[in-house]
Amino acid sequence: MNSLVKQPAPDAQENRVASLPGVDAEARRLRMREFQAHLQNRLANVRNVEQKTEAHLGILIGSQRFLVDIREAGEIFSLQKITPVPLTQDWYLGLVNLRGVLTNVVDIVRFWGGPATAVERDSRVVTFGQGLGLNAGLLVSRVLGLQDARTMHVSDESAASPVSACQLPGKVLADDAGQSWIQIELAALIHDPRFLEVGVS
Repeated sequence: MNSLVKQPAPDAQENRVASLPGVDAEARRLRMREFQAHLQNRLANVRNVEQKTEAHLGILIGSQRFLVDIREAGEIFSLQKITPVPLTQDWYLGLVNLRGVLTNVVDIVRFWGGPATAVERDSRVVTFGQGLGLNAGLLVSRVLGLQDARTMHVSDESAASPVSACQLPGKVLADDAGQSWIQIELAALIHDPRFLEVGVS
């Protein structure tokens, strides 16, 4: 049966971004590299703070906002061609080559029983942190940047979430604008046997 392979990720190298029609390819690549380098530097700086923080990476999957602990998040990649793997679950999208390493890509909302996430122009892959020892990444519709969960409160209106019917393991938080954020615990996912076994029976 197919299963996700646990192995350490390689050292960081330069990310290559596919060009879009009507946009100067070199300028787009430069802007994307600068944005990703800026965000990666911010992630690294926050990780180096010794005191406990509530900093999270905000991501959008479909129309729902999620929070990933920056200590568990890895790198952010532009979405490349996904190679499907036969006889796997519908939430397991396949493999992508990220800097020479085959990385599993999953649709986490679909895994939880929600609708499939569409692949769009702004779609990204957010990989699991190196310390988790799993070469996997989440398909996300858009990266929203760093968020401070300390400014949020536990929401009692989770029914308003488009994925509220799913079996979500994380808390639903609300920010000052009333927007809901669902916490994703990547460390908990890697201990879920159903998540690790992607093959169909």
